[in-house]
Amino acid sequence: MGFVLVSAMGLGVFVACSTGSSDRDDLDPDAGASIDVPLEDSGHVDEASADGGADEPDAERPLICEDGGFCETRLPLSPLGQPPSLSGVWAVSSDDVWSVSSEGSVLHYDGKSWRVEYQTGYPLRSVWATSRTVWVGGAQGIILRRDEAGVWKLFESGHASIVRSIFGSGESDVWLSSRDGYVDHFDGSTLTTYPLGVPGLRTTTVFGRPGVGVYAGGYVPGAVSGTGRDESRFFALSVEGATALGLTLNRGRIAAAGAVFDVPAGGRRFVIMNYGVGAGWISVGYSTLDENGNFVFPSAGAGERPHDVLSADVPPAALWGRSWDDVYVANSFAYFDHWNGVETVRRSLNMGPKFPPRTITGTHGTDKEMWIVGAGFALKGHTL
Repeated sequence: MGFVLVSAMGLGVFVACSTGSSDRDDLDPDAGASIDVPLEDSGHVDEASADGGADEPDAERPLICEDGGFCETRLPLSPLGQPPSLSGVWAVSSDDVWSVSSEGSVLHYDGKSWRVEYQTGYPLRSVWATSRTVWVGGAQGIILRRDEAGVWKLFESGHASIVRSIFGSGESDVWLSSRDGYVDHFDGSTLTTYPLGVPGLRTTTVFGRPGVGVYAGGYVPGAVSGTGRDESRFFALSVEGATALGLTLNRGRIAAAGAVFDVPAGGRRFVIMNYGVGAGWISVGYSTLDENGNFVFPSAGAGERPHDVLSADVPPAALWGRSWDDVYVANSFAYFDHWNGVETVRRSLNMGPKFPPRTITGTHGTDKEMWIVGAGFALKGHTL
């Protein structure tokens, strides 16, 4: 893959053009082609084995609900009797919800129960879906797509970096985080890699809204930037290339997830969930900016969480919104924050003593329902 740098309106625009090259010698040079055969150590899970085929000691355990209206849903257990550690969720409708796990499972909720639809040998991190197709990504650059016929295909990404984030505006416009400093795009037939044009950039998120646009976020580590503190960067994405935006976070903050909305008064508003990494912990916050990079509201904190300081990966972030005045941020298991257009209201998520606090990794929903998932749980509740 080779690239050409052009400029537009004073902003850097980077355009991808194909060559035959590959970053890894062990990969097929035709990177981006779909492979119709399943992975050797994985595949579709039939009905008989969807529950793992093991005794389930808590299969009949009463599901817990909390006062605010969120309730557990029963997850299939592993052969060792453990629930999956979910790392992302995407709700198409009330009876069409997809999730992925660090154990490599792709799970589907049909409105009544969860089942494992596909199993890989790699930890999975991201999921995006429509009523017709499903995309998932994870460790070692794995990208899988489920078509309308229910057939899963492996896409050769051409890299071994974790696919942290996926977003699409439609079936033929799907964007995925790629190796550091790049994003991948699927146009309905081909997967193409685009550079973001910033040396040392680590791509952490892609996000957007149909009719508004698609964006990418990442950060340059302080050791690379020379400032000693991490610096976030943002880009508008299109098939013509990536355009650098003038959005910035406070120095030392890492962009982890984003959402974008049109506002009634005109213009666009970005909500960015971000991390500050410390020794053994991360502080979680979120910032609201306009399209010119101005802070619309003061940045807010959303608690802290433990973090493995030896891990180079950015933990999953739970941010979702239906409109500019209906945005949800979940981090601490005790609560989540809801922006209603006037103020941020902290909502209780206390499930009681029989449900110990666990890490939240994802949230998404529909017009009526909201999902919050994490290490061993999937909670369903009503939107506010």
